[in-house]
Amino acid sequence: MKRFKLATLATIIALSGCASTDPTQVGTTANNIGMGIVQSAVKQSCQNQLDKNQYWKIASVAMAQETQAKVSDTVCGCVADKAPKTVSLAEVATAAIDPTARTQVAQKVVVGSLQACMSDTLSSFLNK
Repeated sequence: MKRFKLATLATIIALSGCASTDPTQVGTTANNIGMGIVQSAVKQSCQNQLDKNQYWKIASVAMAQETQAKVSDTVCGCVADKAPKTVSLAEVATAAIDPTARTQVAQKVVVGSLQACMSDTLSSFLNK
């Protein structure tokens, strides 16, 4: 199974290189693919952590379902946007092919960013 994953990743990287007209963009494109995988895992982990967060439970009581969904999406989008600043290129590469590493990297990003993003998002929604 690991060989299949490695072969799939190698194929993705090779094909992404073909899609780029600039040879210097091959590494950047591969990094973007890996970061996309990490950001997706971060959003999922963020949603799970947000649902367990006591502050979120208290704040979301007074919100309509639509508002809860919008705030939740904004918070987890903020957390995912912080991923490139939080993880190294080596962690991205490992997370792209190893689901266990992906989960660990996602949790690292969420733990480091969730509280700040939730505070910023709730403040901006309450001030509207």
